Amino acid sequence: MRAVRSNFLNAPIAAGGAILVLLAVIAWPLAALAQAVDPQDVFAIVDRDVEFRRAFLWGAAQAATSCAIGAACGLASAYCWTRLHYPGRTVLRGLAIAPLAVPPVALAVGIEALFAAGTPASDVISFFGVAPEYLRSGTGAVILAHGLSATAIVGWFASVAWTSVDGQKVEAARTLGASRIRAARATVWPVVRPAAAAGAGLAFIQSFLSYGVVVILGAGRETPEGLSIRLALAGDQRALSVVVLTAAAALVFGLVTVQFLRMPRADPGHGRLQRRPRTPERAVMLIAALPALLVVSIVLALLLRAVSDRGLSLWHVRSLVDGPGSREVRRAALGSVLAALPAAALTALWGSMAGAAWGRMRGVSGMLRATALLFPVALSPAALAYGWLLVRPELDPRAVLPLVQAAAAFPLVAGTVARMRPRARPDTTAAARSLGASPLRAWRALHGRAYAVAMASGFFIAFGRAFAETSAAAMARMPGGTLPLRLLELDRQGTAGPAAALAGAILLICVVAFLLGDPIIARLGRARR
Repeated sequence: MRAVRSNFLNAPIAAGGAILVLLAVIAWPLAALAQAVDPQDVFAIVDRDVEFRRAFLWGAAQAATSCAIGAACGLASAYCWTRLHYPGRTVLRGLAIAPLAVPPVALAVGIEALFAAGTPASDVISFFGVAPEYLRSGTGAVILAHGLSATAIVGWFASVAWTSVDGQKVEAARTLGASRIRAARATVWPVVRPAAAAGAGLAFIQSFLSYGVVVILGAGRETPEGLSIRLALAGDQRALSVVVLTAAAALVFGLVTVQFLRMPRADPGHGRLQRRPRTPERAVMLIAALPALLVVSIVLALLLRAVSDRGLSLWHVRSLVDGPGSREVRRAALGSVLAALPAAALTALWGSMAGAAWGRMRGVSGMLRATALLFPVALSPAALAYGWLLVRPELDPRAVLPLVQAAAAFPLVAGTVARMRPRARPDTTAAARSLGASPLRAWRALHGRAYAVAMASGFFIAFGRAFAETSAAAMARMPGGTLPLRLLELDRQGTAGPAAALAGAILLICVVAFLLGDPIIARLGRARR
């Protein structure tokens, strides 16, 4: 169906519904933050607070480094996935994008286990002159964890864009005498560049707002998100100003990133055939295989630490069920489920409405609505939770946390549903209407099943995202905590075995949730027509 310019009459009602939910969930607490903060306190924090400046500069530096690593490895991976044909390509692609499903806290605990003293990985990097301590904890370990996530995000976005490149234009440029590099620069790069920039921007925001990974691997370092949570929990008066500054910085980064988000229109008739790799491309294949190898090694190291205690045993796993701290684990598990289930339900409905609207928005008004729907990618979960505590101090954290987690998971579900939005042919829609079908019945017959599948898959995807969230859960002071927060507590206590067992349990839950939602992810970029 040809795209039409959206206006008040043909813009889908779903856009209005999604924006109303967005205003209720996000705009209210953000307005409370803006009203409560004193501008002079904000300027004083920026001008004189050494702790905030150190956290901001370190957070931005590690996020930029992770983003650069992720962009390089992600583009190499996307090129190999879409243009080359070699054994194991599908497996490597699945492993490289696995950090999208692996909880960040589980990834951090796995990195600690992988580079622990005496492990084969620590011996290998020592052979190349790299100290294992640098990748076990500290800035290097944080960059490694965030770099793997950035590689998955950039590779996912860029691979979808690469499949939408018109192969006929590339062949025409080569026929007219352009070299391979010049033809790619003229025909491929303009399509891939916005997707790569959007993926890199999202990765930067995630790294800048990281909390759980930095608590586990940071060795005393903090991002602005972590600093705002620590100050708020301690009752420090600087907390409000730091929260506002963190939210404002993330919002600026996010609004820039949203401008690069595009929806590639893949045409199977214009695709380019895959081919065997040439000699120079084998180096690119090695770069693309490195993230997959690291992900496999990290997960194996995590699972081995969880089941080993002077030999292979399930002692650490059993200790979570009937050990000294089993009661706290059960309360945390209940808290995680009670927060993730309503968050996933709200996100599935909210994201489906936004996805239905986003795919049909064209023109200036459509761009404005799309920006309004997608700016939650720039939200700080801790700031949103803090804002809700200001708006309704008496509100139970069990109600605050699902709202914040729904806002955090919303962009992924909305973008996925938008890409899967069924595009019925105009003559089919006209035929249904001419046969006497009402608009609602025609929509239900042509689009209803696809949107039902999208909502179900979006529910599971959002559940996996919400279950592993840490910063909003910490700020909301959830009674009994959640499983990721319990994992952070076990890591602070230095109990490596139980922490690895709990991280493995969180990993299993989130991966199963993403596998249940896989029907949409597997078809990303192949919208039903």
